Amino acid sequence: MKRESVVRMRRRFRYMQRAWAQGEIEWDEVQQRINSWVGHAQWGDTWRLREQLFDQFSFPLRRLPPAKS
Repeated sequence: MKRESVVRMRRRFRYMQRAWAQGEIEWDEVQQRINSWVGHAQWGDTWRLREQLFDQFSFPLRRLPPAKS
């Protein structure tokens, strides 16, 4: 893969991490974007790169607001 593609995806992962943590995007959108990039990356020899990216970025569970009574 070209270096620019990897740099761009790292930026997108950071954005998605922040947006997910702040509740700006839903998990379905995050998952769809990641799956799309993985599909693209699989065309090259990128197993180790994908492992590094997924080790570097995590998407912890969000705390849900209290339920209204």
